[in-house]
Amino acid sequence: MNAAWKRVYLLLCVMVLLTGGILAIPQKDVISRRIDVRLTLPESVGNYTARERRFCQNEQCLRSFPADQLEDVSVCPSCEGDLALVTLAEKRILPSDTIIVKKEYVDARGRSIYVSVVISGAQQKSLHRPQQCLPAQGLVIDSSDVIQVPLANREPLDVMLLGLHWRRAVQESGRGQMTYAYWFAGGERETASHIRRLFWMSFDRIVKGVIPRWAYITVSLQGGQGREADVEELIKFISQFYPLIRADA
Repeated sequence: MNAAWKRVYLLLCVMVLLTGGILAIPQKDVISRRIDVRLTLPESVGNYTARERRFCQNEQCLRSFPADQLEDVSVCPSCEGDLALVTLAEKRILPSDTIIVKKEYVDARGRSIYVSVVISGAQQKSLHRPQQCLPAQGLVIDSSDVIQVPLANREPLDVMLLGLHWRRAVQESGRGQMTYAYWFAGGERETASHIRRLFWMSFDRIVKGVIPRWAYITVSLQGGQGREADVEELIKFISQFYPLIRADA
């Protein structure tokens, strides 16, 4: 067994032990009050200005609309169903103590960048790997890479970058490719790895008896200038966005 496989085997053993430890812990863990990101997203980021969207709750529609273009922010102009600040899937699937904040950022060129922050509660299912849910939304993952976003006065931020495209049936509705970036922040730690987040969450529960509230931050851009240009745009946006949402900033 080579060194790389030994490290993988050791990590798996640690994860099994930690998972077993969590199951044996009495249900007296304390949910941390600390949240490492702000619960209010900025009104502007660089050349981008924020606006809210509303999401149709009719499962036969499920469209979304900029709030400032609606006569009534509670009624879908397409099907007259109810509108909400979160999607129907998020409302149905995520535990009630999950916190979700979203903004759409638009620049003078009409380009949009979508930001979503999901903050976990007591249950682990508040957060999940996007590789599990994105295909269910009609997206195909073309590539997956960890990139570094340069930040002022500190080391770069590791971010997972996914190259996506919509399946053919969805493309026919006018959608194309998407560039999607995400990272996790919680327990005074940051990581682009879902596995590392699970490890630190388990560590805090076993060692400290605390359930940390992790934030899952996503930043996505619908294609328009090509993959390379879209990635550069996202990196620039995240470098400006990051210091504006840090809770300790």
